[in-house]
Amino acid sequence: MKIITPFSLLICCYILFWSCVSYDHSDMAINAIPVKVIFDTDMGSDCDDAGALAVLHVLADRGEAEILACIYSSGTVPFGAGVIEAINIYYNRPHIPIGANYDPEVGDPHDKMDAEKLAKDTTAFKNRIITNFDVPEQTRLNRKVLIEQEDNSVVYITVGHTKGLYDLFVSI
Repeated sequence: MKIITPFSLLICCYILFWSCVSYDHSDMAINAIPVKVIFDTDMGSDCDDAGALAVLHVLADRGEAEILACIYSSGTVPFGAGVIEAINIYYNRPHIPIGANYDPEVGDPHDKMDAEKLAKDTTAFKNRIITNFDVPEQTRLNRKVLIEQEDNSVVYITVGHTKGLYDLFVSI
């Protein structure tokens, strides 16, 4: 087993840093058409989903993405929709529609990021949504959003399991 030395780690970071800053990205968003995205997540089982949604919001700020909807495709921890709304509010996009899975048998049963506490703290985060049942069912929202778009114009991003996408496919 190879051990990464501090020096080799420093070299990798140096190369990564200069590869990111040496390219001028300033005109990319001006000339690009934003990618239309439906973001499907199992928010609440761990923190990767919150980070992915934050990155998507930054891409939207840069004009590289347009977030059409967020889907919370877990039902076991029924507070992910509230966390999604809180994040959307933080990034000044409270209008993004949110759909959720109502099935309590789907998803990781462990609330590793205190989604219940976050969703219920409406004073701190200004969210109105607390549980999955406060938003439309995921497949209905997916279909509504997609029917309003041109064919082949939407990218469906799934972070976590693919239950939301599966339910969409079997509904056709």
